[in-house]
Amino acid sequence: MAVINYSRTNNEILEDYQKLKGFGKWTTGAVSILLDLDDSVNLSSDAYIRKIISLYAGIKMNEKQCYQYINKFGNQQTKICYFLWRIRVQSINKVKLNLELTKEDFI
Repeated sequence: MAVINYSRTNNEILEDYQKLKGFGKWTTGAVSILLDLDDSVNLSSDAYIRKIISLYAGIKMNEKQCYQYINKFGNQQTKICYFLWRIRVQSINKVKLNLELTKEDFI
């Protein structure tokens, strides 16, 4: 029977998970975003995030360009990635026009 050690931090638990097969860089970044473990998670490898940024910028961005774009936000990268992950494709024009977003604009 497994014993749960509640005194461990989220980062310590995440480090253990990184040792598992199939738990790579993308999964680590995604979990870090969801748990808000790190302010500078740049998940430019995520296809949906690249798609949304490309729609916002009006040009198709590759992973490197997307990384550079997100990197400009410094210690807000995690929040930006979470926002981009959650916004609906059809709502990106509201962002471009600086219109108010509602809960229906998010996944």
